[in-house]
Formats: sequence, structure tokens, C-alpha cells
Amino acid sequence: MATTDNAISPVIHKSNERYNALTNPVTTKILAQRIAEYKILSRQFPDKIYIIAYSSNAQFEAKYLPPSKHLKFVATPHTTIREFISKLRTKCNLSPEMAIILFMCKAPVDNTDTGLIVPTTSSSFAAYNDSSYLQPDGFLYIDVQPENVFG
Repeated sequence: MATTDNAISPVIHKSNERYNALTNPVTTKILAQRIAEYKILSRQFPDKIYIIAYSSNAQFEAKYLPPSKHLKFVATPHTTIREFISKLRTKCNLSPEMAIILFMCKAPVDNTDTGLIVPTTSSSFAAYNDSSYLQPDGFLYIDVQPENVFG
């Protein structure tokens, strides 16, 4: 598997609203702390992409995500979204019939709403490793949502 998970101190998120990495008052870390954390990681793994997966769906979050309420991953730029979904499904213990959709948070421009996109499963993280998707703290935030496909 091309991705490796990395234990990093948790950022607690319990909101039903879409998570904004910069302004959510529920987070326990301020922007300066997240930037410092990113700098430490980027010195250790300079060619990697740092991903935080979370869910803005409270019921899905309570049932499937680990107690830290989010998952952090370190991925190489050539890792595909499909490989990431496989790793995520393993970490969350999702059954094969549970479908999930990933939404990538676009970086804010002039303090406006960031917006969400659905990445294609065949694309690699290299396509999202630029200022359009990376938040100012250096992390790539991915919102994981359940999808009912069998009725």
C-alpha cells in the first residue's frame, strides 16, 4: 500500500456543519499550532502530502470514525484516491456494502467560502497538491460522507 498512517495529536471536531479548517471554533488547535505541526512533518517527510480526513455527518462520525474524530494520513503524490479510500475503509472498519463519498476542501481565497469538490478515484494526490486545495496550514482536508446506494 502506498499510504502510511501517522499518529499525530488530535484536532477534535464535533460539528454538523461543513468543517472549515481555519475558522471552526470547536478545534483545539489554533492556526499557528497547525502550521508548526506541518513544518515539523515537512522536515521529516519533505515529499509527502499530509491529509486530515473527517466527517461533517455526526451520525456517521459517531458510528464509524475512531474516538479521535478524525484520521491523519501521510501519502505520496503518486498515491491514487482509490488507494486512499481502501486505507480509509480499513481504518474505519466499513463494511463492503457501506458506500462513502470523499469531498476535498478547496483552499479559501480572500477569506471566502472554500467549497468542496468530489475527486475522481483514478486521480493521484499530485493533482491536489497545490495552493488550490492545500489549506494555509499545509494540510489537505477531506470530508468523508456516507452514501445510501442499496435503497
